[in-house]
Amino acid sequence: MVAKRWRRLTLLVGLLLSVSVVWADEIRMAPNQVFMGQAVTWVLEGPGIESALEEADLTELKQSFYIERMFGGGDRLRIKMVPYHPGLITLNPIRLGPKHYQPPVIEVTENPAIKVVWQAPKTDERAYQNQVVYWRTQVLAEDAEFSISVELPENGQGNVQWLETAKEDGRSGILGHQWRYTSGVQLIETGEFSVSSPRFWVRNATQQQWLFVAPPINIRVQPLPGFVPRNLPVGKLQLTSEFPKYWVEKGALQIWRWRLDGTDLPLKDFPNLIEGLPSQQGFEWLSASKWLVSNIQLDGLHSSMKIEQPFRVNQYGWVRFPPLRLSYFDVETGKLVDQFVDSQGVLSVPSWMIWLAKALWILLMAMGLMVVLQLLRAVYLKRRLLHALRQAKQSEEIWKAIQVWTNNSQAWLLLNAPGLDGGEGSSQSLGQWLNWFENRYGAIDQAALLVAGLNDCFYGRTSLQVKRLALDWAKSLPDLDLIPLKMMALNLLSRYSVYRRLQH
Repeated sequence: MVAKRWRRLTLLVGLLLSVSVVWADEIRMAPNQVFMGQAVTWVLEGPGIESALEEADLTELKQSFYIERMFGGGDRLRIKMVPYHPGLITLNPIRLGPKHYQPPVIEVTENPAIKVVWQAPKTDERAYQNQVVYWRTQVLAEDAEFSISVELPENGQGNVQWLETAKEDGRSGILGHQWRYTSGVQLIETGEFSVSSPRFWVRNATQQQWLFVAPPINIRVQPLPGFVPRNLPVGKLQLTSEFPKYWVEKGALQIWRWRLDGTDLPLKDFPNLIEGLPSQQGFEWLSASKWLVSNIQLDGLHSSMKIEQPFRVNQYGWVRFPPLRLSYFDVETGKLVDQFVDSQGVLSVPSWMIWLAKALWILLMAMGLMVVLQLLRAVYLKRRLLHALRQAKQSEEIWKAIQVWTNNSQAWLLLNAPGLDGGEGSSQSLGQWLNWFENRYGAIDQAALLVAGLNDCFYGRTSLQVKRLALDWAKSLPDLDLIPLKMMALNLLSRYSVYRRLQH
């Protein structure tokens, strides 16, 4: 009888223990005073504490703390929490099984060594599906002896896609040393959900580590308007195209180059323009090559795609490239934007015609170079003449300098020049030289006075007046002497006329 009662008592005690969800031996939060970046540890010990915590409502606690991680399990748990804001954190009692735990008041003060300023994505404006938004962060410190690393949150349930973080290296300013960061996140799904902030780990020179996190924000993401095609890029795009110039060789490999520059738009959302190329008569499209570049800067995401589309034109004559159309949805205006690259035509010609055109172009360039050199040569000859006249002491030296200039001026560049170092001169008389000069440059008073002075000088007068007359005449010569070019052109035309007469 006694044994039967004892078994009943044991069974009753077991039932009571099974009904009690938790009987906590110890629950505490410490420390009660922390700086921003320091963690508060919540220790929970007792039978069934883990299951009791899973059923507890921690909504208010999560509004003030970021739960970094949880240690242990079963009957003993340690939770590290980081406060979001400075100030006094007063929480209502938390029910853990049949008991209620009253958390202590936690006093959070600014970190005297470092401060983190957050700029959350703008939620007062409309957000669209596939839009890219940004968390921007500024870290301020008195000195630069800090090591800062950034962790991006997990993508979670697939409603967001984290991209990258841009960093501006620390620089000194009025408020001390500062760093700036921009982290991009793309809104994949529609609906209302929360978006967490990046996590900033800061380690000082003494290897003390702090964690800074901003509270998550709620964003309402709406689908694109019904008039917008599905899978349309959301952001901004710019299309440029580089066509082959003027003409192409029939059957030869040619390249059509495109460039797409996107702002706030990942590369995976760029449109495929290659698939939109139509099957066009006379064109043969080959496999295209792509070069992709994407990076986040402080002002946002910048992406670029360069495309080289090889093709051949298999017919002669005038052919036109197909027009290009690019569409995207601009979130700032909420409108569909279309860009067009108009059709452009080129002339398809045989290879020999292209080579002939190139040869003519080279010939024209060579002739242009010769013209420039001839003009520069004329300037040089005039300066050399002035120098020789200033150095001359006798009338014979003046006349020799004039004869050297005359011979060099009649030459076309160096093809038939007598040499620029000064030859013996020509055997012209003064009258013959004056006739040549006036036929070439027209009647000039300084030339006539010079010849008269030389005639008088050769009969016994001094050369001082002749030297002055020679310098006046030399200075009157044109700096850019176009006469040789004119004479060469007339010579070519006369030879062409003779050739035409002989043909007939």
